[in-house]
Amino acid sequence: MNQIIIGALLGILGSLAGISFQTRLSWRQDRKTRKLEKLEELLSLASACVFGSLQKPCQKEEFKAMELHKLPETRIRVIACLYFPELKPSVATLTALTMLQAAGNTLRCDKLKGDEVADSTEKERDDLENRIVQAHGNLETEAEALCRRIEAS
Repeated sequence: MNQIIIGALLGILGSLAGISFQTRLSWRQDRKTRKLEKLEELLSLASACVFGSLQKPCQKEEFKAMELHKLPETRIRVIACLYFPELKPSVATLTALTMLQAAGNTLRCDKLKGDEVADSTEKERDDLENRIVQAHGNLETEAEALCRRIEAS
């Protein structure tokens, strides 16, 4: 009789251990998948942000009417804060530069319309664009290393 009880208890403990192990393994895999998806979203938004800031002229009314919570720069910062704090400095640099570019585009539009606003020189604009592209490259490099670490974990 004791052997039956001991066998039943061992069976129950084994089942509980198996379920616990499976749950933990599944949770880790889900977490890894979610982080990789968020990293992909962050990089996609960063690219949209960069290439949008380099290509689109921005009208003054458009710039003033932008809803900050809808900007890709805002979404990138949120994702970095929630999922990848190690990317926050690179994200902050990139988003600050793209916002500066958007403001510069607005100033250039005003200048073309005859407003009395100081226009940055062509060299300064090119320098800013180069800094944006470099910041984007740095973010991609850091994200690539992070992706490898996530996949290895």
